[in-house]
Parts: sequence; structure tokens; C-alpha cells
Amino acid sequence: MLYPLIEQKKKIHIVKDINSCACGLKYHTDLVIKRKTLKQIKFVEIGKVTCKKCASKLLNYDE
Repeated sequence: MLYPLIEQKKKIHIVKDINSCACGLKYHTDLVIKRKTLKQIKFVEIGKVTCKKCASKLLNYDE
């Protein structure tokens, strides 16, 4: 299964919504989303996630 991921602070996070990651990190703070921000989001396998908080949140959602 593919998930939307973004790299911030040298870690790969799971995108939760338009403004934040699953661990609570804010990656987009502008009112209008820009093309540059959308280009940062990649859809890859879940095994690529390096943020432990994001990975644990995802596992908790599946239960």
C-alpha cells in the first residue's frame, strides 16, 4: 500500500492532512497551498518512514 510521505528535519513523515504530519509536525503553514509544497509529497511504501512517532500512529489507526 502506498502512503503520502514528506521529508522534513532529515526524517520521512506520513502526511496526515494539508498542514501537518501524523506526529504533529507542521510542514505547510501558508493559507494557500503552493505547487512547491505539493511537489515535496511523494507516494511510497510504508517501510520508508523514518519518524518513529508517525509509524506508531499509523499502526494505532490500523488496530
